[in-house]
Amino acid sequence: MINDFTYLDSRSVKEAIELRAKYPEDSTFVAGGTNLLYLMKRGVRKPKYLINIKSISGLDSVRFDAEGLTIGSLVRLDKLQYSEVVNTHYPMIAQSVGKIASPQIRNVATVGGNLSQEVWCWYLTEGFDCWMNGGRHCFAPEGDNRYHHSVAGGFICQAIHPSDLAPTLYALDARVNVAGPNNERKMGIDELLPGFTKVEGKLKQNILKSDELIVSVHVPVPASGSRSIFLKYAARESFDFSLASVALNVTFEGETIKDLRAVLGGVATKPLRASNVETTLKGKRASLELLQKASENVFDKELPLSMNSYRIRLTRELVRRALFEVCGLEQSTLIRR
Repeated sequence: MINDFTYLDSRSVKEAIELRAKYPEDSTFVAGGTNLLYLMKRGVRKPKYLINIKSISGLDSVRFDAEGLTIGSLVRLDKLQYSEVVNTHYPMIAQSVGKIASPQIRNVATVGGNLSQEVWCWYLTEGFDCWMNGGRHCFAPEGDNRYHHSVAGGFICQAIHPSDLAPTLYALDARVNVAGPNNERKMGIDELLPGFTKVEGKLKQNILKSDELIVSVHVPVPASGSRSIFLKYAARESFDFSLASVALNVTFEGETIKDLRAVLGGVATKPLRASNVETTLKGKRASLELLQKASENVFDKELPLSMNSYRIRLTRELVRRALFEVCGLEQSTLIRR
């Protein structure tokens, strides 16, 4: 049962931030609400004030120019998925958004909400006294850790970051614009989502302060000769979270891999850069043997829990398939998209 709350409309970013400052301990921003309202129904989050930001004008547009793509934080995921500009110039974004949840959720959920959502670990959603609930314990190491927890370690909490969009934006070197009470700051996805960190005395997966708000995301123009792909594996084809995913952005110069960014999703407490893959392939000409070698050495460190080591093997296969597809070599049929 949802607790009683007061609904406050904001007509500008400035007004929203001022309302948040007025009720710092008892309020939260809401747009699509697909994450927040679920936690409120479960009795996990009980804000007294919901600050509606959906009515703020100017944050629901997708713009493309010579500098790149600018996505407002209030752009709905379905709008992003079917944007002609996105599908023409940034098909990997459309691929990843199309794998998020269900059409009904994508019709409501927003870009800003997807990036700043809380974890979906069942120890949080079931109200356990865990770190994310204000406790001093993570139940995952000795509990059921098959689906929602890291295979690469973490800081105190082991819950994975659930966004499918974040790895894609990281692979495309996107920058996030965040507004606060005094100024606006820009940061990379890795800065926004560093894994668990303490912010204002609370454990969070992002570095946003209580009075800060994502206003837009900027993605640079794709490099000449670049190709990209997003692959995801989930227990169910539709509406499930990633057991593993990979966002791969490769720039070719002739047949040589000039540059490469590979980012893993669903396997760590943050979008995880596969630096071993990048180091193995940069400056090299793709071959079956080289791509196989890169895909076998995906993680810098492997720290699986008692029941989730299978996701390491799954990630290797996804990376292998993504590399082979982008490089135009033989296809794998072992993993569905």
